[in-house]
This record gives sequence, structure tokens and C-alpha cells, in this order.
Amino acid sequence: MAAIKVEPLAHSSNIAALGYDAPSKTLHVNFKGGGRYQYQNVTPEMWAALNEAESKGKYLNNEIKPNCFCHKLEEEE
Repeated sequence: MAAIKVEPLAHSSNIAALGYDAPSKTLHVNFKGGGRYQYQNVTPEMWAALNEAESKGKYLNNEIKPNCFCHKLEEEE
């Protein structure tokens, strides 16, 4: 899969950047602590709700993490 373009988040205490690939339903998250993760089977509706959420971190923790497979990316990925 090609690299997912991520956009910086200005108003999050935990998330540095987010990106989404609709064809593969993959969410890419860069955390301010340095971790980079991809979440699989993130529906377009979940992506839209994440973008509209007042707290991106709370939505990620409550809706995406419990329901979507997560893969931590290595430095070269």
C-alpha cells in the first residue's frame, strides 16, 4: 500500500497528525509521544466522526481502538 498522507493536528494534546485512505479503510495516526499506528477497517463514517469530534483522542480511544485492528509502524514503514 502507498504511504498515507497525514495532516498535522493543531489542537490535540496526544495526536500529532492523522491521515485516512478510504479505499483500504486505513487510518494512520502519529502520536506526539512518537508512536505511529495504522488502524484497519475504519469506515468512512468513523473517519468523519473522528474529524468532527471535539476530542479526537477520546473518539479514537472509545470508538476506533476497541473496534479496529491496530498495527504499530516501524521507523522504516
